[in-house]
Formats: sequence, C-alpha cells, structure tokens
Amino acid sequence: MLEKLNEIQAAGLEALKSVKDDEALQAWRVANVGRSSPLMMLFKEFGKLTKEERPAVGKRANEVKVALEAALTERADLVKE
Repeated sequence: MLEKLNEIQAAGLEALKSVKDDEALQAWRVANVGRSSPLMMLFKEFGKLTKEERPAVGKRANEVKVALEAALTERADLVKE
C-alpha cells in the first residue's frame, strides 16, 4: 500500500503541472483529494491492514494528502496570477 501511495502522489503532482485555469484546478482537486479520489479510497481500506501496518501507512497517507493539498494551493496561486 505504501507503493500505491507513492504512485498516487507522483501521478497527482505530475497532473497538476498541466493545470492552467480555475476549472482545471477544481477538476484536479476532485480527482486527487476529493471524496472518491484514489487517495481517499485507500483511507477507507485501512481496516484491512494489520495492526502493525496501520501506523506507517497512515502516516504516509497523511503525508501524501498534505503534499497534494500544498501543491494545489501553490498552483492555485500561480493560476490566479
């Protein structure tokens, strides 16, 4: 699951590079950090993890979410300019 989180982060950041307007920005937000995004779907699968796996996977999932949200904020500032 850690590898999947790394893939989600890399794909999200790569896709964000091509965002040029507010409409595309909102579409990216929904696709990458919205309720039915792959990242949020992984959060729902935490119950399937062993007790030992949960802390590491949870920490990494939160790091990915924070990184994607920070990149979104940064890109939104660029789009506004």
